[in-house]
Amino acid sequence: LSALSGAVLAPGLGVQGATPADLAVRFAAVRGVLLPTASRSVLAAGPSSSAVRAAAAVLRDELAAAQATAH
Repeated sequence: LSALSGAVLAPGLGVQGATPADLAVRFAAVRGVLLPTASRSVLAAGPSSSAVRAAAAVLRDELAAAQATAH
């Protein structure tokens, strides 16, 4: 994966079972170009748009923390 010259889409986060820590370990070679997707788990916080935004922010923070501890 490190030889790719573009972003890597990483499905499976959230409802599908992967955690931010899983992604940090499994995709360590493409740090910085990984695009994790977790639409179902974020949208499940709705229907309130503020609740969806809050869920997205929590996930963003969890992903950042997992990446920081994986270094």
